[in-house]
Amino acid sequence: MKIKSWNHWSIATRLVWITVVPMATLFCTIVSFTYFSRLDEVRTEVIERGNVIATAIAESSEYSLVTGNVDELERISKGFLKSDKSIKSIRVFDTRQRQIFRISSDAPRDETMPTAKASVYRQVLTVDEFGETGQPHLTPPVDFAASKITPSVIGEAEVAMSAVGVLNVQRRRLYTQLAMALAALLASIVVATLLSNTLKRPLKAITGAVNRIQSGKYDIEIPVTSGGEIGRLQSSINDMAISLHESKQSLERKVQERTIALEQSRNEALKANDEKRKLIQKVNTAVEDERKSISVEIHDQLNATLIAAKLNSERIVHLAEQEPSRQRSDEIGNRANSIMDLTLELYENARIIVRRLRPEVLDMLGLRGAIEEMINVYNDSHPSCNFQFKENGDCSVLESSLSITIFRLIQESLSNVVKHAKATQAYVTLKVSDTEENVRLTILDNGIGSTISSENEGIGLIGMKERIYPYKGSFDFTSTPGQGTKITIVLPLLLEPTEEQEQ
Repeated sequence: MKIKSWNHWSIATRLVWITVVPMATLFCTIVSFTYFSRLDEVRTEVIERGNVIATAIAESSEYSLVTGNVDELERISKGFLKSDKSIKSIRVFDTRQRQIFRISSDAPRDETMPTAKASVYRQVLTVDEFGETGQPHLTPPVDFAASKITPSVIGEAEVAMSAVGVLNVQRRRLYTQLAMALAALLASIVVATLLSNTLKRPLKAITGAVNRIQSGKYDIEIPVTSGGEIGRLQSSINDMAISLHESKQSLERKVQERTIALEQSRNEALKANDEKRKLIQKVNTAVEDERKSISVEIHDQLNATLIAAKLNSERIVHLAEQEPSRQRSDEIGNRANSIMDLTLELYENARIIVRRLRPEVLDMLGLRGAIEEMINVYNDSHPSCNFQFKENGDCSVLESSLSITIFRLIQESLSNVVKHAKATQAYVTLKVSDTEENVRLTILDNGIGSTISSENEGIGLIGMKERIYPYKGSFDFTSTPGQGTKITIVLPLLLEPTEEQEQ
C-alpha cells in the first residue's frame, strides 16, 4: 500500500503526528537512556559490593588459615549471604591455591560479572610489656601502607557476584515505568486526536463549501463557529460566495443579453445573405437574358447590316467593271474588296461575341453538343493539354437554366485548368441520374494542384459556388500540390417541362 506523503495528509492527521512524534521520540530516548544507564549502575554497584565483601572476608580469614578453624569464617560468610542476595559464592584459598573454605547461595550464575578477589595478610602484633596494668599489651595491627613493612600473604579470598536478580528487579521497575509512560503517551494521542477533531470539523465544512462553490453552487453560508484564522477563513468564504453569486447573476444577464443580440445579428446576417444570394441569382438570370438579347440583336441587326454592306460592295465591284476607265475601275474594285474583307472580319468577330454572350450551340445542339464544341475548341487552342468529355445519361432533358449553369461551370473550370493547372490531361464527366434525382459534374486534371482554402479562394471558385447555391447543390474542391485537382458538383435534377405539362 502506497503511503501518502506529508503534503497529502489532512490537517488533523498532521496535528496528531506533530504531537505524537516528538513525545514518542522523547519517550523512547528517556526510556532507553534510563534503562541502560540504570543497568550499568546496578552492575557497577554489584561489582563494588563484591570487592568490599571480598576485602572483609580476607580480613576475617587470617585466623582460619592459620589455625584451620573455619567456624568463625563460616558464620561471617553466612551473614553476608543472608544480607546480600547477589552473592553467588565465597571461597578462601591458601598460598598453594588450595581451597580452605567455600560457601554458595541459590543466586543464578552470571558469567558477565567479574570475580572479586582480595589477598589475606598475616597481621604483625607488637607486644608491649610495660602496660599500665602490668599485663602484656597488644598493639593494633600494623598499617602496611603507612609503614614500610612488607606484608606476608597467606591466602586469597574470592567472591563471585550475580547481578541477575538485581537486574530483574530493576527491569520490573523499568517495565512499570514504561507502562505508565505508554499510558501517558496514549492519553496524549487521544487528547491530540480530540483536539484535532475540533479543528477538523470546521475545516471539513469549509472544504465542502469550497467544493460546492467550485461546482457552481454559490448559495451557501458557513456558520462561524471558531475564532482566529479559522473564523476569519469562514467569514471570507461566506463573503466570497455572496460575491460570486452576484457576479454569476450579472454574468448570466450579460450572456443572455449578448446571446439575444447575437441571434438577432445572425438572423439579420442570414436574411441579408439570403437576399444577397437571391439578388445574385436574379443578376445572373438578368445577365443571361441580357446576353441573349444582345446576341439576338447582334445576330439579327448587325449581321444583316454587314451582309447588306457586303452586297453593296459586290455591286460596286460589278459597276466598276462597267466603267470605261480601267484605272478607276481597278481602284473602285480594290476598295470594294477591302470593304468586303473588313465586313467579313467584322462578321466573324460578331459571331465570336455572340458565342461568348450566349452559346448558340446550346439552342442548336443542346448541352451535350455545346460541351463537345467547347472541348474541341480547347483541344485546338491548347494542344499541350488533352481535354476529354464523357456523358452518362441523357442531358438533353435538363431544364434550360440548369443547362446554362452547367455550361458556365464547365467553362469556368476549364478556364482555371488552362490558366493555373499546367495539366496535360483534363476530364469532364456529366452524369444524369434518374434514380438519385441529381446531376453530378466532375472536372479532373493532373496538374500541379494547389493549396487553396476557404480563406484564399479566388473569384472563379466563389462565382461557381454562387451559381450552385440557388439550386441547393453541393460543391467539393479537392486539390493536393503535385497531384492535380478534382471538382465535384452535385445539382438537383430539373427536367424540361413536356408539351402536356405546358398545356
